[in-house]
Amino acid sequence: MKPSTRRTVVVTGATGFLGRHILAALAARPEGEVRVIAACRDPSRLPRALRGEALRGDLRLVPWLAGGGARMPLVSDADLGEAFALAATAPALAPYESLNIVGDEQPTFREVVALIAEASGSPAPMFSVPYSLGYAFAALMEALHPVLPGSSPFLSRSLVHVAESRLCATDRARRAIGFAGHKSWRTAVHEAVAELGRAGFPWPRLARGAE
Repeated sequence: MKPSTRRTVVVTGATGFLGRHILAALAARPEGEVRVIAACRDPSRLPRALRGEALRGDLRLVPWLAGGGARMPLVSDADLGEAFALAATAPALAPYESLNIVGDEQPTFREVVALIAEASGSPAPMFSVPYSLGYAFAALMEALHPVLPGSSPFLSRSLVHVAESRLCATDRARRAIGFAGHKSWRTAVHEAVAELGRAGFPWPRLARGAE
């Protein structure tokens, strides 16, 4: 089989009833057809004949949506404060005028999450799904919310919608109030992660490959 057609399959709960049978079915596939990653809390319980990789740890297997390529219109704390001050003192701003207050650089969702994962030691998504599947899964989580733990659904369709790509032009904000972003989004992310760390935020631990 050509390398370009080889699929990576992540099996979560790989030591459970269904997980064990999925591993057995994948093991019956021709050699090289799939790359199997068995995710579980205790790799010692995996089948000895496992043909693939084992991952151990607190895995949060939340996928990228459409590869994480959506643009994020971020603004730093300092730039947002400056924008409010500029708007409050602007001489000719129309009543209820709406302006996009966004940093000069609008990174992709993948860039932001990767930086957060690196700075906090938490796992980044390992695979990607299209938006259509994201919306379908979110609708399922909303429907099951009454019988699942937690005060809100694990995922909602509104969150999937927010995750779609948006490029916000800041030309009007520059002309109307003289706004220009100065603080790098990377600096803002590092500061936010550090602040959460000081507050004791429970970042999920990175999964480690089983030895």
